[in-house]
Amino acid sequence: MAQQIINIGTAPNDNTGDPLRTGMTKVNANFTENYTTLAAQVTTNSNQATTNSNQTSTNTSLDNRITALETFSTVVTSYTPTLTDSGGGATFTGTGTGQYVYISANLVWVNAIFTVATVTGTATGQLFFLLPLLRAYNITMSVFGDNLASACKALSCQTASASPYSLRIYDLTGGTATSIATHVQAGTILRITGLYYI
Repeated sequence: MAQQIINIGTAPNDNTGDPLRTGMTKVNANFTENYTTLAAQVTTNSNQATTNSNQTSTNTSLDNRITALETFSTVVTSYTPTLTDSGGGATFTGTGTGQYVYISANLVWVNAIFTVATVTGTATGQLFFLLPLLRAYNITMSVFGDNLASACKALSCQTASASPYSLRIYDLTGGTATSIATHVQAGTILRITGLYYI
């Protein structure tokens, strides 16, 4: 609505202006429009303030998560994995390289590879692949093998229950967990990658 101007006449008390009732009606209409516009603006400002507050809260939350992630995931630590025959019948020598990163306080991502140079003796137990940190509980880990003495089509792993904490690598071909320690030979390459809780 456009502003309503009160006609005040040309001279005092000349009866050419708006009557008192008409003038006050215009005053009320002008105030009503101003208050309605002001209330809408206040509501808009309040909503914007709430949105800004929510955005600030969201940004703070994201910043905290990013800071936490940076705190844990910016440090890549190297370690040297080894292969062990739990029965003690075989000794595996070779080159092992690995890295791990803390994803959170208790979650670690690891990637490691071991290339076998020589095998001395005959394996009599399970094959253990050393993890970088002790106390592995739940794992989401993949294991890959190349140049094993016989075909192992379904390699899998689980954490060992005794120190040093390692992955027990086995073959699930045929549905039965079978040690692959006797299949490891010179030139065998084993790689693990994935997450585990410590």
